[in-house]
Amino acid sequence: MHSRTRCLALAAGLAALLASPAAAQNLAVYGAAEAAGFGDYDAILGATLTPGHLGLNWLVGANVQTYSFRNGFEPSGSVHHDQRVAFNPQVGLQYRAMSGSLDGTVGYNFTSGDVTSNNNVGAPGGGQNSPTLGLNANYWGGIFEHSGIVSYATKPEYLWTRGRLAFRPIPTHPVYLGGELVAQGGSKYGWRYQAGPTLNVHVTPNFHAGINGGVRWDTAPSGVTTVGSLPKSGYVGVSFLALSAF
Repeated sequence: MHSRTRCLALAAGLAALLASPAAAQNLAVYGAAEAAGFGDYDAILGATLTPGHLGLNWLVGANVQTYSFRNGFEPSGSVHHDQRVAFNPQVGLQYRAMSGSLDGTVGYNFTSGDVTSNNNVGAPGGGQNSPTLGLNANYWGGIFEHSGIVSYATKPEYLWTRGRLAFRPIPTHPVYLGGELVAQGGSKYGWRYQAGPTLNVHVTPNFHAGINGGVRWDTAPSGVTTVGSLPKSGYVGVSFLALSAF
């Protein structure tokens, strides 16, 4: 699920990531796009809906994304890529506090075509139609905003995780600086890691825009031998989050 653009659980995770505690945001619309070296890219657009009250809430959401993924190795050791589209509807529960939230979701990942190779790190859900489980924790107290996301596709046994920490260097300005660490994959696919800085701006209380980037590196699946080490590359991404209440 190289789709660093946060596949699967990203729906609920991005939607709650920078939620303002000042008002209940019932509808969250989000989008993100990311590109890296060696032909890797992904883009996502989605929405979540909750009552937005303090305490326990229901949650529904869905996202659609397109992504490239690693689909085997060439004899030379270079990586071959392919492209798919995935749709992931979700339902779940959210516990919301004044300065944070915790979401648990279940969903199903529909793909435009299964990926038959085991060397497909970077394909959401392991590149297969599969039930998905998600857990998202968010904190936005004071000058801080932190988030953690765990997503697991049960059929291909594919894991995607991301952690972000950020703060406002100038408390009176709505600019948050921080960093992220992403890990995804499994023993059948290999693992993909990425790490780098993040910048988020609360353009208005209900519209946030961000940019992230850094270094990405892969490890090969179990039992797969490559010619030399898999190369590292840079990556860069942009995102937005629009919140509304009704």
